[in-house]
Amino acid sequence: MKIRLQIALVLVGGWAAMSAVTASAQTAADLTSKPRPDAGSAQPGTPVQPPAAYGTTEYSVTSVYAGAFNGQGVLDPIATTGFGYRYFTGGSKIFIGSVSIPSGVIIDYLGLTNCDADGGHFGFTLYDTTAIAYSVVGTVNSTGNACETEYNGSALGYSYSQNAGHNLEIYIYQTGAPTDGSAGVLSAEVWWRRQVHDGPSTATFSDVPTNHPFFKFVEALHAAGITGGYPDGRFGVNDSLTRGQMAVFLSTALGLNWPY
Repeated sequence: MKIRLQIALVLVGGWAAMSAVTASAQTAADLTSKPRPDAGSAQPGTPVQPPAAYGTTEYSVTSVYAGAFNGQGVLDPIATTGFGYRYFTGGSKIFIGSVSIPSGVIIDYLGLTNCDADGGHFGFTLYDTTAIAYSVVGTVNSTGNACETEYNGSALGYSYSQNAGHNLEIYIYQTGAPTDGSAGVLSAEVWWRRQVHDGPSTATFSDVPTNHPFFKFVEALHAAGITGGYPDGRFGVNDSLTRGQMAVFLSTALGLNWPY
């Protein structure tokens, strides 16, 4: 099932030249199996909020606008409407782009903002790539009903680990769509959230072994540089926490600061 968000086309100066990548934070409090209908990516020229700096229940939305896409073939003819929608008039009809999100996050939803009155003419596939392999993260296909943002119907749960040589690549396929400007693609978006990983195979602290119920949380604090434990190699898992130590933990974890 596809979830559609009807959008109004409002002419904004400079849309045709828009090639920005933006990100906005969305709450997951009322998200179950699909994005909220009112939480699509912001239109070009609309202020957006930065991604959430912390929290595993907060969705961040990273959007890539069509101006940043290239054709698979260098000579593929690409046209742009006055509203910033892009489409092919010939050639291989494959848009290629990239998206950058933090390592270690969970990718749950993909969105494709397009105009395709008849439906079925655009497909967005996100790939996790290396030099020798392409893994499919997820796919969204246009289904029609004029201009809208369409999403996958259930959470993907894809854990993205950005190792050396890994990239997230966007492929948007145009198959049989009108080439007169009545159909086109405006943007692709990726919904992601943070997670606490299971931790390494070997414990960092002598008093927090790998089978300890707090193991992955303690290791996450250590890996993020929030705590180094005691000089004797212990974390002090059962020790009391002073208000001063709490201040160090929270300020370091959240990157708190004050102006001037």
